[in-house]
Amino acid sequence: MTRTARRLALAAVYAGAAAIALAGAEVYLRRNGGGDGCQSVSTAADVRMGPVPYAREDSDLGWVSAPRGDEVNPQGFRDPRPFVPVGDSDATTRVVVLGDSFMWGAQIESADSVPRELERILGAGWSVANVSAPGWGLDQMYLATSGIATCCGRVSWCSPSSTTT
Repeated sequence: MTRTARRLALAAVYAGAAAIALAGAEVYLRRNGGGDGCQSVSTAADVRMGPVPYAREDSDLGWVSAPRGDEVNPQGFRDPRPFVPVGDSDATTRVVVLGDSFMWGAQIESADSVPRELERILGAGWSVANVSAPGWGLDQMYLATSGIATCCGRVSWCSPSSTTT
């Protein structure tokens, strides 16, 4: 058997093994109620579980953070300041950090979260907004940028080619 034929045979074995594993996972999930994790309506499991203490429903984003002392703003994000429109004369550079529980700062104090640390590192003239919630996915982060743009003006996307040093 040539080297190329051996590689093709090995690739076929790997592809077959992956197909069998995926089929087995599909059967398991269908039998055990795993179903579609992206449903937009409540399921029986959601009703049994009830609301979670760290979140409240949001019609646009699915959920945001539930009120928690003074560390969750009115929009439902773990940021000490409410998000409000800013004037053109404001010289503060604003950074929006999107994320899930890692950016939100699960299991740590709000002051120790990544956005607060980044704001401290950047120093005066910078403001870092923590737009995150535990369990969020990329779709919710994308939708949140639209809400921030509506509330606070335009959102500019940075790419390495457009940044300055």
